[in-house]
Amino acid sequence: MSVACFTIAYNLWRSRREKRIETGKMLRASFDYAIETVKDYNGELSTRLIKTLTEYFPIQRNAAHEFRLHIHGCELRRFNKAWKEYHGNDEDNPNFTQYALADDPSSLFLQRIKAILKFTEKT
Repeated sequence: MSVACFTIAYNLWRSRREKRIETGKMLRASFDYAIETVKDYNGELSTRLIKTLTEYFPIQRNAAHEFRLHIHGCELRRFNKAWKEYHGNDEDNPNFTQYALADDPSSLFLQRIKAILKFTEKT
């Protein structure tokens, strides 16, 4: 009986881990274009980045919601904090002008993205 319980528990753990990895990949992919926009910086980053982030935010939001289902406790609270800092604390009206107003918009943007994506590295 105990072997059966262990097998069930192990399979459940493995399934949850695989789902977290899968949703983590989706979250990372949802930021790829925005990260490339920053890498191609040519002096007009602020308007181009705001437009890109606004356009791709629904995809990022959906990926973040899916990923959020697979983290818990303190890790979830830290993820939510990083996520709110990224979009300006209101998912219905994201505020990406924070990047345009920054002294170094690309650095601030990459810092905020890194804070979110670090959670996808844990498996």
